[in-house]
Amino acid sequence: IVAMNWQTHGAPMWVYRGFFNDNGGCGYIKKPDWMLSDENNFIDVNSTEPTHELKIKILSVRCLAHRSLKENVVLVELYGPGKSQQTKKTESKKAYDCCNWDEDFTFGLGAPDISVLLMTLTCQDKFGGQAAIPLRNLRDGKFRIRLLNRNGERFPKSRRHKALAIEISLKKY
Repeated sequence: IVAMNWQTHGAPMWVYRGFFNDNGGCGYIKKPDWMLSDENNFIDVNSTEPTHELKIKILSVRCLAHRSLKENVVLVELYGPGKSQQTKKTESKKAYDCCNWDEDFTFGLGAPDISVLLMTLTCQDKFGGQAAIPLRNLRDGKFRIRLLNRNGERFPKSRRHKALAIEISLKKY
């Protein structure tokens, strides 16, 4: 049993919600096959040698709706077992409504089926939105990811929503 403090919103809660968002958000996720196997093919999650490579390209973010020119940064964090936790961030760009980066990041990881990718947008050093996605749900390609507010909910109803455009590639070494 795991207990989370639902009163405090931040990166740990976003990662938790992202990880258990599968299966209708019921909170139950089946263990990966390698964890259930009776054979000795258990993955050493503390190994220093990564088994997979995740390439992510931050393309752009849209619908910022700034009234003035503001600095925007996307923080890309990988949460996983052992030495998989890594953090990278984009260069700071000024924009009103749409910001383009086209920046590539590469992460080495050992257990993608139990890892989560967290992307956080900051505007002028203030929270702008976040999205947490389990790597087991990612496919290669380009995607538009809807950003959520600090509470993990959609931003208030409006004609447009904040979205992050990314390109993903996950390969086994």
